[in-house]
Amino acid sequence: AGYFTRSSISLLQRMLAAAPNAPALKDGSGRSPLHLLTGSSPHTPFSLAAFDLLISPPGEGHYPTPPAEDPSADGSLPLHLLCAAGYHSLESLEMCSRLLLLNADALRVKDAAGQRPMHRLCGAGAHTEHSME
Repeated sequence: AGYFTRSSISLLQRMLAAAPNAPALKDGSGRSPLHLLTGSSPHTPFSLAAFDLLISPPGEGHYPTPPAEDPSADGSLPLHLLCAAGYHSLESLEMCSRLLLLNADALRVKDAAGQRPMHRLCGAGAHTEHSME
C-alpha cells in the first residue's frame, strides 16, 4: 500500500461525485474501499481525509449497509482491519474513535476466525508512533 496524497484525495472526491455508491462496491475478496483503507498502514493525515470521504460520502443513503457496519467476505469489519494493521498513528486512533462512534457494537463482532477487533489489535502488537506517558 502506498500513501495518500493531496492528489489522491482530489481523485477520490471526483470519483465519489461521479459514482456516490462506489464505496459500497466490493472487490473479489468482499472488501470495500473502506476495508482496504483501514487495513493498510501507516495512516497519514491524507488517509484520514480519505477515510472521512468514504465514511460519509456525498449522496449518503446509497449504501445497503452503513460502511462502518459492512463486513468483508471473511466477516471483518473496517474496525477489525484497522486494529490488525499493526502500526497505529494518531490518524489511526482518530479512525478508530470515529468507527466506534458509528458502531460501538463492532467491538463484539467476531470475524470468520472467531476474532473480535481487540483480538486483532493485540495480535498485531499495537505498535504506535507515540509512547504513552
